[in-house]
Amino acid sequence: MLFPSPLTDIRRFFYSSKVVPRLPREVDMHYDPQAFDFSHLAKEPISEEIETYTRYSNLTQLQLSYWIMQKLQPKMSIHSIANCFVIDGEVDVRHFQQAFQVLVNASDTLRLIILEQDGIPQQYIAPYRAYDIDVIDCSSSPDPFMEFQKAAARRFHKLFDFSHRLFDSALFKLSNQKYVWYFNEHHIIGDAWSRTVLYRRMLELYELSLQHKLHCGKTYPQFSQYLLHEMAFRSSLEYKKARQYWEKKLSNGNNVGLFSQKRHYKLTGEMCWISYQPGKERVERVKALAREQKFAAFSIDMALFVVYLSLLFLCLYHITGQRCLSLFTIFHRRQSQQFQETMGLLTKESVIQLRIEEEDTFLSLLAKTTTEVIETLTHYRYSVLNPPTTRHQTVYFVTQNSSYHPQNGFGTASIRNEFLAEGYSYESLCVEIENFNQLAYPAFNFYFRTDMFEPEEQQQIIRQFEQTIDTFLENPLRTVG
Repeated sequence: MLFPSPLTDIRRFFYSSKVVPRLPREVDMHYDPQAFDFSHLAKEPISEEIETYTRYSNLTQLQLSYWIMQKLQPKMSIHSIANCFVIDGEVDVRHFQQAFQVLVNASDTLRLIILEQDGIPQQYIAPYRAYDIDVIDCSSSPDPFMEFQKAAARRFHKLFDFSHRLFDSALFKLSNQKYVWYFNEHHIIGDAWSRTVLYRRMLELYELSLQHKLHCGKTYPQFSQYLLHEMAFRSSLEYKKARQYWEKKLSNGNNVGLFSQKRHYKLTGEMCWISYQPGKERVERVKALAREQKFAAFSIDMALFVVYLSLLFLCLYHITGQRCLSLFTIFHRRQSQQFQETMGLLTKESVIQLRIEEEDTFLSLLAKTTTEVIETLTHYRYSVLNPPTTRHQTVYFVTQNSSYHPQNGFGTASIRNEFLAEGYSYESLCVEIENFNQLAYPAFNFYFRTDMFEPEEQQQIIRQFEQTIDTFLENPLRTVG
């Protein structure tokens, strides 16, 4: 097989306790931990500044959020996301390079740059440019895989120049029959879905190059088309109504940070990653309940989303004691076939709020969550920006379908969308469900800010989440208080 089996242990390498606290300081000596402490900033000026950017910038709202956080930590790549794919088989390097060059020319998001005009960020599409993907030969090393890890780590922590290029890619040779394709991008130009689109395009272009059918005039849906769509939406009545909805909703005082009462002696932004596997039996029982009519929303996927979201809400309720809870989540803006085939950041951040009462049952809690999710989806096209002044108090809930079956002659081999995320974060906690669909068995990846959660607290949250699942499965009609 030519393209991958993924490098499944690569994330563990970057998130190991030995690497995360040490590696960025060796690679980037400009790390400033004080940039993660926003206690001295007032909320009102930040909100007004964000609104000014939204009015005059051509960045999407989520792009603006990432840009602002990068400006607050300008000497550290806090939003780099890299994929590494193992290629089991011989690679024709020349055809691989040609295919990637056409990919760059045919994808405006890979030529996207961001310049500032009077302090306001504007994005532009750079002209076609030559990009010779680096080919790094590690095969002569006593340990090619370790040599690759070191080289990838060095590349991973280099800062992106927003005015030049927002991605980096290389082909590592481990042997004549094994390569690793490394692709790193700033989150401002792509999301998880976008990277699967990029992967499929690269497969297609490489095959065309091998067949001498590669044409530089290859056309694909472009991010600039989505951007025009978003800019038009900002002038619409629907946008105004959505904005009014969120302003009213978030003024109710229920969006208090979940961990705003925790004491922070040293805000470093360091994070660690722990994967929790609920097990086949638990997952099957949750799916069986989600298929029942009283739990079903619009689809089995929506029902599972509501169930897992409700369980996370309940878990956090038992840990914090707070009845009014808020979580941030991310929705894709890819309803049309054109947008589904578009590379770029086509996502929106939204807030989901819930109030838990002692007399609530699991069933009534699911009904509340379902109503809240439906309302959020009605108005989600207006992104709710999470200001950096409070971002460290918030929790994110993200689902990701990272497995799919490639076409174009590569059989039905499963491709896991493994990624390397930076070892630093603004959010206190992010819970990502990997392989989220009714066919796969999900993994719950917990990303903790280590300056906010001690190791025992991290394990406590995971144990509480598992206990919440078991209690729900034991009796969905029992009260949650």
